[in-house]
This record gives sequence, structure tokens and C-alpha cells, in this order.
Amino acid sequence: MEFPVITFAPNGYMLSFRTEKSLTITGVDGCRFYKDNMIVDSDGSGYLVRSAEREGWGTPFWGYSLTWKRAIRVKLTFERGGFPVSLAELKERACLAVKRQRYYTSHIADVDGTQARINDATSYREIIEMFF
Repeated sequence: MEFPVITFAPNGYMLSFRTEKSLTITGVDGCRFYKDNMIVDSDGSGYLVRSAEREGWGTPFWGYSLTWKRAIRVKLTFERGGFPVSLAELKERACLAVKRQRYYTSHIADVDGTQARINDATSYREIIEMFF
């Protein structure tokens, strides 16, 4: 898997991650949010997450942090891995997610402008990096 990546949850929610660490560190109740997510990496490969299991603590201090809630590290199990995702399909999924997320994501103020930028993008990485 080539980072950065973008994930699409079954409910249409979309998140992007710069590193494997940022993808696999979550809150103690976060394992359930990974199930059935589709991950698309910056090379255009898709991965369907079958399950996520706690693998250890997210920090050296039993998951505790001064700036964030308690964290765990998860191990992702893939149902399908490395299948090709076309740039057109990524654009379509991202545009749909932007439309759905506009109500509860403050950084997407201009839906039409964001969708136009997605459709004008020429690479997977360009689309993924729009959402850091």
C-alpha cells in the first residue's frame, strides 16, 4: 500500500491519511469504524477492509497522551487487496463524499468548487492530498 491513502466508509464518509501510523492509530472504540471501508492508495490500488483488531497501544504509555484521548494500534485484515481503482471511479466517490460530508465537515465550505477541483485532478495523489 502506497501512502498517502483515502478511505471511504459504507456511509459515504471519507478520510485521508498521510502515513500507515495515522491510518492504524485510533481511539479505544475505533475498531468498528474500519469494517467494510474501501482504501485507495496513491498508486490507484483499492483495498476492502474485512476487519480491524486491536494490536497494541497507540503510544508507549499504554495509549495515554496529553493531547488526545487514549489510543490503540489496529491490525487491518483485507477481504480484497490490490484491485485496480480507476481515476474516474475515485473522482466519482470523492465527489459524492464531499456532497454528503458538507453538513458535518467545516473544511468543505464550497462543495461545487471542491468537486470541480476533484474533477480537474490528474492523479490519485492530487485528490487524496486535497483532504488533509
